[in-house]
Amino acid sequence: MNSRVQRFQPVVFAVLFLVQGCMGTPTEPAQVQIPSLERVRAVELTELLPFDAYSSSARGVNSKGQVVGMYAVLGRSTQRGFLWDNGALTDLGTFVPQAINDQGQMVGVNQVDFQSYLWDHGTLTQIPCRGRRINVRGHVAGTWFTPSGHFHGCLWSEGRLIDIPGLTPVANDYGADFVSVQGLNDQDQIVGFSGIGGYFYPNRAFLWNRGTLTPLGTAAPGNAGEAVATDISGNGRIVGDATSAQFLFSPFLWRERTMATIGGLPGLLDATAVSDRGDVAGLCNDSDVSALPTQPSYLCVWHEGSTTALVGPGSGRVFGYISDMAADGKFVVGEFSAPGGFQHAAVWHR
Repeated sequence: MNSRVQRFQPVVFAVLFLVQGCMGTPTEPAQVQIPSLERVRAVELTELLPFDAYSSSARGVNSKGQVVGMYAVLGRSTQRGFLWDNGALTDLGTFVPQAINDQGQMVGVNQVDFQSYLWDHGTLTQIPCRGRRINVRGHVAGTWFTPSGHFHGCLWSEGRLIDIPGLTPVANDYGADFVSVQGLNDQDQIVGFSGIGGYFYPNRAFLWNRGTLTPLGTAAPGNAGEAVATDISGNGRIVGDATSAQFLFSPFLWRERTMATIGGLPGLLDATAVSDRGDVAGLCNDSDVSALPTQPSYLCVWHEGSTTALVGPGSGRVFGYISDMAADGKFVVGEFSAPGGFQHAAVWHR
């Protein structure tokens, strides 16, 4: 809805793809090399890095294993988008996608005019919602800049923009100054967080469902502290990070209108994506707080108390980020820190 490893054997061949720019905006075609592949234990990793790129980032994946993201090339001022489909990597020019659904529709931003577009098999339609997620219906969730000068959430559905104003963080206060939409499922349920920033006005996680905003609260006594929701599954499971009963910021799983912290130190440190079967992808560590500086965190998948590492180069312990997981949990995408400090996109096939 809403990172691990390699050392690879090169696959030698290049494919030329021509992709038209957004709404008449010119984009240049590019030759892109098929990425390298390695099988590591039960985890299959593909590093998504075109031959002339120095960094890349995977943003979204669907249940077919199609991956979208961006890459950067030295000497070019703009980022470029890509679609990876079973070993074939297509250059999307200046259209940088953020998400892809099972029909192959994408939502993203054109790096020339910085407007948002819905991409439907080569046809691009400009939309007012800065899309972050797209569901099987082709509906888009994201943010938009309101006429009153605030960032609100939005749902773009059948040509109609639905405003999501967010929660009021404190009673009788100014209301939500910003809304960050993070997850969308096929039922048009949306999760994210809102707030006005600052210690006394913490972020508040919410669920939006058919016009109704539900605060998710926190796991601390009296709902103290803050919470951010990062993803929602097709059956309504929500993950994110929230203040725990010990007043630490911990990963949470919200289901059946109840929030429970999961993981902890050692274990799951951060939750960014969830599947329909309850897999939670995020960041893990095997040590306690005092050992963290010498025991780097690694990307992982948590399920009902057990964790699976997404293996990385060398020791397998590399910093990175998971951006999305397929609904069935089969594919996980994100990026890891490569030599030289650059980020490389990756997809893990579980």
